[in-house]
Amino acid sequence: MDGTNRTLWALRLGDFNLLVSPQVTPQSQMLYRTNVHERVNAIAPFLIYDGDPYIVVADGKLYWIIDAYTEGSTYPYSQTTEDGQVNYIRNSVKVVVDAYDGTTSFYVNDPKDPLIRAYRGAFPALFKPLDSMPAALRAHVRVPEDFFKVQTAIYRTYHITDPTVFYNREDVWDFPVEQSGPSANMPLEPYYVMMRLPGQSQAEYLLIQPFTPRGKQNMVSWLAVRNDAPNYGQAVVFELPKDRTIFGPQQVAALIQNTPEYSRDVSLLNQQGSSVVQGNLLVVPIGDTFIYFQPIYLKSSQTQTIPELKRVLLVHRDQVVYANSLQDALQVLLGAAPQNPTNNQQPAANQTVQQLAQQALQHYNQAQADLKNGDLAGYAGEMNQVAQILQQIVAASGGTAPPITSPSPSPSASPRPTPT
Repeated sequence: MDGTNRTLWALRLGDFNLLVSPQVTPQSQMLYRTNVHERVNAIAPFLIYDGDPYIVVADGKLYWIIDAYTEGSTYPYSQTTEDGQVNYIRNSVKVVVDAYDGTTSFYVNDPKDPLIRAYRGAFPALFKPLDSMPAALRAHVRVPEDFFKVQTAIYRTYHITDPTVFYNREDVWDFPVEQSGPSANMPLEPYYVMMRLPGQSQAEYLLIQPFTPRGKQNMVSWLAVRNDAPNYGQAVVFELPKDRTIFGPQQVAALIQNTPEYSRDVSLLNQQGSSVVQGNLLVVPIGDTFIYFQPIYLKSSQTQTIPELKRVLLVHRDQVVYANSLQDALQVLLGAAPQNPTNNQQPAANQTVQQLAQQALQHYNQAQADLKNGDLAGYAGEMNQVAQILQQIVAASGGTAPPITSPSPSPSASPRPTPT
């Protein structure tokens, strides 16, 4: 840092030490605006930025990735969002910020967007094509949750294809409601999960949003958007059978509350000096039904330690399994599965289930270790692995849940592409 820069920075920051300190040398560099949002807003204030930047590891270095949008409110014949502010939005830019030196790169994710084409014309040196992003970073690109929320909010009505039904709003969907506490309810947020889509051979990273009919609590459909190449951004909706009821999160919460062992433990654990904390309800689609998983923690009100895992809840259809650990809950759930004495393949299937249960327990224990160490990314990744193995267990348990089938036009699982 030369003398001129030292003087300018001293005036800018009001710090006389920058002028006289021997620790500031010509090789010194000034890192300013270390907050990710402040940094990208100062560089390109004409873009709208996602509220959840996430940090990744690529080639041994740490990077922040934040999604940027182009928005408008005057697009002709277009539905506005619920707040009435926006009727055009595109996830046009992926921004990467080096967590060490602050180097910021803007990659164009949607070159067909007319707004970003105009901005590229005005600032050609600022924007780079997405193909130029290093492969290690591209592997971490994902569909942003905020953008997906806008899509799903509009799709609740615009999934209707019959003009009469659409005009009368007879088949409008809604977001499920989950119980976040003893007397607190909130809409179920979209969630990332590793899962194998019906008809696919491999598990992939998905962002999922279930739906319920408006005014009802049962699950009616779920929408998944794919994050892995070459299917990035592709969304598929699966409609559930209409001839039987698939429980939604609110109905599952009622089943849990009516479980005597759970109610008893909540009363015992919610004593002076401690409180029960309900973990996030994980909804895992399996065929044309769901498995619900929820951890129960105990938190001390006298210390700031991380809550301690105490119990695990698994819910399949109307069966609630309440146990001390995930392994115990899986054993109870699988033990309740009907047995077929004439099935010669049953011993092999049981062996496979036991192996999967062991894998699920290993990932779950690692998730708790990551949570204790403050590694939230590692915790989320391990819990996604647990969800994937749960799906495999139910599929291999022989009658506990219907098998995963390929999507077809039948009402049991009818996939349809959704607008992006």
